[in-house]
Amino acid sequence: IATIYKDFTNNGTFTAGTGTTTLGASWVSTTTVSGNSTTFNHLEFLNPGKGLVFDYDITLPVFTFAGNFLVTGASGNLVKIASDSGGNQWLADFDANQSRVTYASIYDSGCGAGSLDETLDATSVDGGNNDTSCWIFPGSNQAPSISSMTFNYGSNVVLNEGTFKWA
Repeated sequence: IATIYKDFTNNGTFTAGTGTTTLGASWVSTTTVSGNSTTFNHLEFLNPGKGLVFDYDITLPVFTFAGNFLVTGASGNLVKIASDSGGNQWLADFDANQSRVTYASIYDSGCGAGSLDETLDATSVDGGNNDTSCWIFPGSNQAPSISSMTFNYGSNVVLNEGTFKWA
């Protein structure tokens, strides 16, 4: 377990092991993660109203989350997850499907190749310029996935939202 109160910069090789890396502190307004591509096992940021900023660089470092990516803000005090270069996406790679970000406002966040999903609940908002192939916001326009369905004579189908494709 490692706790880093301010910024995390990986200029070499970081080995996460099986532990948890906790970033930020109540007295720090913004915590920046930068440097080389880095894999975290479990990453936690539990600082309502603060910023968690990831490095965007033309070399495109990818920040991989092998285990949990846990970010928790509070009602009225959202955590801001963003790139350090407005309008350019930092890249996240989720090795496991996630749903552990709450009370966050997410900006300029992209997805590494092959990333699984971070499914957000209604407490989090899309601040803009996010790749919704892995950042799944509530009410997004992604079509629901249905693997099979049986209709009986006289059945009604109601489509309230989204698009269904019949194969």
